[in-house]
Amino acid sequence: MIGESVLKVSGGKMIRARIAFDREILDVRISGDFFLYPEEAIHELEKQVKEARSEEDIMRLVEAFFREKHVVVVGASAGDFVNVLLNAFRKAKG
Repeated sequence: MIGESVLKVSGGKMIRARIAFDREILDVRISGDFFLYPEEAIHELEKQVKEARSEEDIMRLVEAFFREKHVVVVGASAGDFVNVLLNAFRKAKG
């Protein structure tokens, strides 16, 4: 199943998450009008979330990613990414 979620964060920026799920996460795509530095960090985040097996894993992986990789995000927060990814994950699981 596919789960999609869109979150409009304070300041007007949008984050979109799409998760494909079939007993495990098959694919993760994150997009929107936020700014992330370094730019390629978004692909690393997608790879890390793909390893998640539960909602707790998503929270832990995303929070650790922003903390440990020293990624700079403008227009959103790590918590915003957690929220949109959790919503997409829940929809994908049905």
